[in-house]
Amino acid sequence: MSDCRIEFSKTGRSKFISHLDLTHTIQRAFFRAGLKMRHSQGFNPHPVMSIAIPLSVGHESLCELMDYSPEDNVPFEEIPMRLNGAMPEGIEVISAYAPERKFRDIVYVKVHGIFRYDGCTDYGCKAKEVSDMFEEERPITVEKKSKKGVTETDIRPLIREIEFSAMEDCVAMECIIRAQEPGLNPSYIVKAIEKYAPLSAPEFVKFTRVSFLDSDSHLFR
Repeated sequence: MSDCRIEFSKTGRSKFISHLDLTHTIQRAFFRAGLKMRHSQGFNPHPVMSIAIPLSVGHESLCELMDYSPEDNVPFEEIPMRLNGAMPEGIEVISAYAPERKFRDIVYVKVHGIFRYDGCTDYGCKAKEVSDMFEEERPITVEKKSKKGVTETDIRPLIREIEFSAMEDCVAMECIIRAQEPGLNPSYIVKAIEKYAPLSAPEFVKFTRVSFLDSDSHLFR
């Protein structure tokens, strides 16, 4: 059987599961669902699987992707139902299908954000200030962690699109940002607001991945 890609969401309490724990959780779910994964050869065999672009702890996602090599002939359409019966609360398999491209072809990720402010009475003002900040033609530098340490990084080139709008009880953000090589964690957008528009820095933020995109901003599958 050809390799299989599963698309799943990770929301609610499951957003606090780390990437490593998520891997173990999925492996146990496969075992409980009676689905067989091919294992590597050698002294210490491990399941042949990979999850695209690890999600930060505390962030939700509607579009997580995982590839694995089956060792059985279970039809793709049957896999979501079997896995969902074995998954913990907050992880739901949406679909299973044959991969069309490699994860390296993911270039952008679409992210939805919710910004909340204690005691705010004018969300329109907050939305305008942060919108104006990103519309200005200047570098937006923040301290960014990497394997080489902490460096000042201009995040503007890593943002393809960004928009803020005032809602009834919050400010909503929609953005398309670089996913990898290099990628941008949306938390750095908040750090930029804290630096350049501190009066509009939110007290609480919720980020949700919406979709992965290719270099032309087309949906990645």
